[in-house]
Amino acid sequence: MKQSIFILSAGAEIVSLGLVEFFLKEKHPVTIVTNKHKSLFEELDTELRVRKVLWHRLTATETAEQLISLKSNQTEKPILFSSDDSTLSLLIDNRDKLSKEFEYTFASNLKGSGYDKQEFFEYLRKPETKYLIPQSNAFDRLDSLIEFISSIELPVVVKPSTKPASMDMSDFGAKAIIIQNKSDTTQFSEKLEKAWHISSTWIVQEACIAEESIEYMWGGARLASGQIIQFTAVETLKTPRMGGTTCIVRSTPLEKVAKLASDLLMAIDFVGLCEISFKKNHNGELKALELNPRPWLQINLAVTAQPNILRAVTHQSETLNQPNTDYGQTNILWISPERLVASLVKTRLSWSALYSAYRLSTQVLAPPYTSDLIGIRRNWFKQLFHRILPSHD
Repeated sequence: MKQSIFILSAGAEIVSLGLVEFFLKEKHPVTIVTNKHKSLFEELDTELRVRKVLWHRLTATETAEQLISLKSNQTEKPILFSSDDSTLSLLIDNRDKLSKEFEYTFASNLKGSGYDKQEFFEYLRKPETKYLIPQSNAFDRLDSLIEFISSIELPVVVKPSTKPASMDMSDFGAKAIIIQNKSDTTQFSEKLEKAWHISSTWIVQEACIAEESIEYMWGGARLASGQIIQFTAVETLKTPRMGGTTCIVRSTPLEKVAKLASDLLMAIDFVGLCEISFKKNHNGELKALELNPRPWLQINLAVTAQPNILRAVTHQSETLNQPNTDYGQTNILWISPERLVASLVKTRLSWSALYSAYRLSTQVLAPPYTSDLIGIRRNWFKQLFHRILPSHD
């Protein structure tokens, strides 16, 4: 019997969907653990198990105990995946307890496995690894941050040290803020003062804006042996262009990105599944902006282009001899329909970006609309319907 898979499913559940589709096809027993009132995975005609754990009402310790109780009497450790940053935080905070019962991603040299940007950038600032990242400084006081910005050359990017905080930056309309010149500082200070409470620490970073809207993606798995199974891609459209959310991604071979990702993962002794984002600075040098130590939004693109990524995580022997120079199938297009519609409404440039990407593609993925699981689209449209219509509760 193949290894059991447990998925903590939250948010819009698109990440969970990519994992479920893959592991059901590979004949793994799959359990979805969700805190949602109505999950995308309920009432499907599959062998998928759906269990409710209301972790938003429980302490981290109570949640860990409930997850362990769902294991039943399995002798082999199941593999546990988080699908968003709130569930990732749960796994990190409960590593001592949960790692005895489940397998999941970790970085030996980082307590937060890359989740905490302050820890991530400070660790990599060492002389032997500083080439991997933009120049970065962390601040826990607003006045110190403003004083620092006033004394350095601009532009810079400012962002919270953890991603859940960055998702709460509605006042800025983006997950990071770019300060282009000194005249922006006063307006920025006022907005940041209102948002300061969402994160205990903020990062000020060299702005990587040589190619404003282009971000390079590495996704894959690093095994305990050091072997890497990977794919690479280009994010060709984000909305907004700086610090926004991704609309279009295309798989493409990126040798330099792969080399930098390998160096970074070795430096922090990372084992498991992750995604790393890169951008070019003003000198045209690629720099790592963040490491996402969990399945990410485009996970179904990753495993379509390179199925052995998740096979490697589940210790399947056919992945052992795969060369590190294999970057997966190219020109597979991933799009987010809802985000793309919002972007097309705002800017004409998105039409040309969409057409160019589509013309080059060999396959198009638009989850959940292209999902093979019967009932997923029905459940998705129900969720959309309830989101759009006002509640009458």
